[in-house]
Amino acid sequence: MVPKEKIVKPRVVLADDEEAVVALITRLLAPEFDIIASTENGREAASLVLQQEPDLLVIDIGLPVLHGMDVLALLRQKQSTTKVIFLSTFADRRLSAGALAAGASGFVFKCQLYTDLPKALEAIMAGATFVSVEETR
Repeated sequence: MVPKEKIVKPRVVLADDEEAVVALITRLLAPEFDIIASTENGREAASLVLQQEPDLLVIDIGLPVLHGMDVLALLRQKQSTTKVIFLSTFADRRLSAGALAAGASGFVFKCQLYTDLPKALEAIMAGATFVSVEETR
């Protein structure tokens, strides 16, 4: 009998101060990704990434204690290779463009979390970037 190869899931740290968002993301990602830790503040998110070295950090850009952009700057300064995907309540093109320019791999609007986050992670794991498209009403 030939042993089956062990499937290695990408490792993810979640950082959001809204419990419902963390629960939704966990449900969305659990089949394909290994959620190794979650936190409610930016300082702890940076610490977790530097200690655990996950493949991905899914982080609310407006976290307390340390803003998401400051977390990204710290991770890049420390030469972390973890890919950063920002979440935001605000569909602001300037904010998403600034995040990508600073080194983020993706930007997902929370109002489109359910549809866009899985697509974003697939694109990012393939080496592309992803930004949610603003909904037209």
